[in-house]
Amino acid sequence: MIFKPEHITLIKASAKTQTRRLGDKRWIEGHSHTVKASWFGPEECRVEIMYVYQARLGSLSEDDARKEGYASVNSYKAAWERIYKARWDDELLVWVVEFRLVVQLQQTTLPV
Repeated sequence: MIFKPEHITLIKASAKTQTRRLGDKRWIEGHSHTVKASWFGPEECRVEIMYVYQARLGSLSEDDARKEGYASVNSYKAAWERIYKARWDDELLVWVVEFRLVVQLQQTTLPV
């Protein structure tokens, strides 16, 4: 799975245990996936997929925002718009992938 470097840091700290994704379902509950910052980048860690389901963006709760690694729904919305370069749409159907960290493989260093 590809994540932004700041999200990988949160995953490694077990502060991010959920992600919302566009597109087709590519995750299977019980399977593990390598986490990387880019397709050809080093493996950072592995996560096990716990649950996969569809939900509307507008159904995001404060608890979901914390599982996404953010302090509030508003901060998650701002990050969504920055990452996807699109306005928030409450009606947009996304895949919600809940996971847990199983193995740390690499130290992530963020640019200073």
